[in-house]
Amino acid sequence: MTRTDVLIVGAGPTGLTLACELAARGVAFLIVDRATRFFGGSRADGIQPRTMEVFADLGVIDPILASGGLDLLLRAYRGDQVVWEGQMAEPVEPTPSVPYPNTWFVPQFRTEEILRERLSELGGRVETATELTGFTQDADGVTAVLSSGTVRARYLVGADGGRSTVRKRLGVAFPGETDESTTTLFADAHVDGVDRSHGRIWQAGDDGVMLAPLAGSDLFVVTARPPEDEDEPIRDYLRRKVIEASGRSEIRVREVTWHTTWRANSRLAERFMVGRVLLAGDAGHVHPPTGGQGMNTGIQDGYNLGWKLAATLAGAPASLLDSYEPERMAAARAALELSTRLLDKHRRGDDDAHVRGAEVHQLALNYREGPLSRDERAAPGPVTAGDRAPDAPATAADGRPIRLFDLLRGPHWTLLAFGAAHAPAVAVMNATYGPALRAHTVTVPGEPVGDDTVLDTAGHLRTGYGAGDGTWVLIRPDGYIGLIAEAADRVVAYWTALHGQAARARTAGSPWPEVCRSRTRPEKRTSARTLGDVRMIDGLACDETGEGPAVVLVHAGIADRRMWRHQRDELSARHRTISYDWRGYGESADPAGELVHHEDLLRVLDGLGVQRALLVGTSMGGSHAVEAALVAPHRVAGLVLISSGLSGHTWPEEMIAQARERVHSTVPADRLARYGSGTADTVLPGDLDAFARAHALWQVAGPDRGSDDLDPEVWDLAFVMMRRVFERSWSRPPVTERHLSAKDRLREISCPTLVINGLSDVPGIQAVSELLAEEIRNARRLDLPATGHLPPLERPAEVNAALTGFLGDLSW
Repeated sequence: MTRTDVLIVGAGPTGLTLACELAARGVAFLIVDRATRFFGGSRADGIQPRTMEVFADLGVIDPILASGGLDLLLRAYRGDQVVWEGQMAEPVEPTPSVPYPNTWFVPQFRTEEILRERLSELGGRVETATELTGFTQDADGVTAVLSSGTVRARYLVGADGGRSTVRKRLGVAFPGETDESTTTLFADAHVDGVDRSHGRIWQAGDDGVMLAPLAGSDLFVVTARPPEDEDEPIRDYLRRKVIEASGRSEIRVREVTWHTTWRANSRLAERFMVGRVLLAGDAGHVHPPTGGQGMNTGIQDGYNLGWKLAATLAGAPASLLDSYEPERMAAARAALELSTRLLDKHRRGDDDAHVRGAEVHQLALNYREGPLSRDERAAPGPVTAGDRAPDAPATAADGRPIRLFDLLRGPHWTLLAFGAAHAPAVAVMNATYGPALRAHTVTVPGEPVGDDTVLDTAGHLRTGYGAGDGTWVLIRPDGYIGLIAEAADRVVAYWTALHGQAARARTAGSPWPEVCRSRTRPEKRTSARTLGDVRMIDGLACDETGEGPAVVLVHAGIADRRMWRHQRDELSARHRTISYDWRGYGESADPAGELVHHEDLLRVLDGLGVQRALLVGTSMGGSHAVEAALVAPHRVAGLVLISSGLSGHTWPEEMIAQARERVHSTVPADRLARYGSGTADTVLPGDLDAFARAHALWQVAGPDRGSDDLDPEVWDLAFVMMRRVFERSWSRPPVTERHLSAKDRLREISCPTLVINGLSDVPGIQAVSELLAEEIRNARRLDLPATGHLPPLERPAEVNAALTGFLGDLSW
């Protein structure tokens, strides 16, 4: 059985957009399509301005621009006489808030090709000739049966078109109407005998033919009434219709590459989400082609859904993903109403039936009534929460001209704090919530400039957002405004509620931003700041809970402090339980200069006013604990070393060779070398996925076990943490680390020590556990059968019992 986080059924524009969004965020996914070859027709060729902004964020705007053009001039003929000419919309120039103001025309086959190319760059690919035949779901995921085998996914997304198998199997009604009396034949064709300077319409009574150049290709789009004789070849029929309508025998339809008969079809699914199965694109809504809303609305579905799925998989509350249905259903309903109104104009023969204005651009579609939108100002401004965030020119801290959309681009949230006085709060926000959040202070010329400053040189930011000093604007990853507030603590409350973290600061009643009184010893100067329930000590993110003798949990080098969730809950009943992220891990800041891990561990003790503690370390976290015990033995009441590493120890050659074969080989050697040296321009999500998955399989499960031997929650969290470790380390220059050579000094350790070893761990690591148990005085050893490298996650009950018993024997 194949396991993945998200299974996407359908690889049209909607499914591809969603896949790119997930790939950019490092989410494991599988995208399948039952077609044996990729779609080759023009179909939905109008890309609206809002979708152009989405494509800019996805990194495909340049090939999209290179592959298409603006709306061409149309001329209506009676014989050789031009009786009318015009365009659906007059082109307009970009404005400070709208960089792509015009509909851009690209054949759908080319749009899909560009999205597939981008997906490949991100490490993903479409599995064709793969059909969904059924699925079941439960509280934890979906089991889907494909023609290629069975897949277990945490979520299933049906992006498989108007005849969606997913929707039908889900039993979701698809009410609406299909008008068989309103039909049109659309065809892509090679046509000789006519130039490409403009489109042509030849009307003959109620009948007629249109012939228009297809942007970005050497084809023409030919539209006509469908043939009455179904046996007549489409090429012959269109050749005859063009000659009859135009009276020009030299115009010759030479080859038809794609054709379809469109019927007036307007439908909206009653649900977009049932349990862990979601609908997107035409699977949830189908539109008349008038106004070019269908494909664009589907792309917006994928764009809205991608970041929400990623956040939910990372632990955000269910309410975040639940917002997908009300937000996108309202948008689809509005788009359906618009396209139906425009179709009715054509049916009536209105003079302006062909005219398209800003209403089709989807820039005004909003989520104002959605559950994620909150505007706390006394009076609304030109935009409000739920609106699309407008663009604006600005200046970076280093003097470079930039646009706001440059800052928004990527998978993060963006916070704009208007006024230089907010710079300290912005720094805390970035240290605490980065890189998921990127906060900026928006200043005006003459105000102080810092690293996070955006200079609103011409005032477009303040004008566009109706903002003054004290305004806080929080922009979602999909470019919509989530919150507008007038106090920073409201930002914290919104953020923590949405991401599942407690919003209350530790020092009750203190204002935000809070620079907490650190409980530091007089001889040490260790800065401590608190945001929500995360304590920042010299850039190290810490959690603490409970009261009593202190226990400090030091995570593994392939994880972060989330690995201790079971131990925090258990130990905090009787002990002050502290966990922190190493520098460069989790929510901690990146290293600056030489990195000495045992010194950071002692900084945490200083910053929290801890004089003496039990140190519990896993993997290289155990090594850091050992070094701390050697440097400051009076501060260490005891050691628990779980699957521990050891500084000064040399790993055996067979272990290194196995790591190269089973882990390093998953990424091409040249790219892996660039990642390791910090010289790669881009870290491919596919490389991160492959490397983290192989590493987890080899080390977390163990060299002789598979992922199925682990509880799915253990596997999922281990993979997410490990992937994040490599994502951060590969995206920065190499860090110089300084260690003690502890191997030859183990006899100096006199505190009580418990060594815990997983019997399914890598043999070379088990050998270190044996060495520690033998060389450290007062050490005892516990072996856990069928256990890999992270016993606190895999065997929480056994580890908690061992810790509780060991703590009971300590003399503080």
